Amino acid sequence: MTALAVPISLLFLLALAVASVHDRAKAHRRAADPDHGLGPDEASVLDPVPSLIGTAGPHSPQPVYGTDPETVQPTAAHHPDDTA
Repeated sequence: MTALAVPISLLFLLALAVASVHDRAKAHRRAADPDHGLGPDEASVLDPVPSLIGTAGPHSPQPVYGTDPETVQPTAAHHPDDTA
């Protein structure tokens, strides 16, 4: 029975160590979060600096075809009998 008790005890102690490290990291993250201590009826802190929306960049939206009848591009769903 000792042969089974020793490995199980070591695994249990390892689990306690992992849980302790996890709890410390979680407490550290919570301490850095200004909204952690707020109640359910309290408002969180908002960033008063507005962000730019739609700035030109690598992820800028492409034009949507089909909004102007002159620029409609046929798609796979287009059927010759369809009327626009």
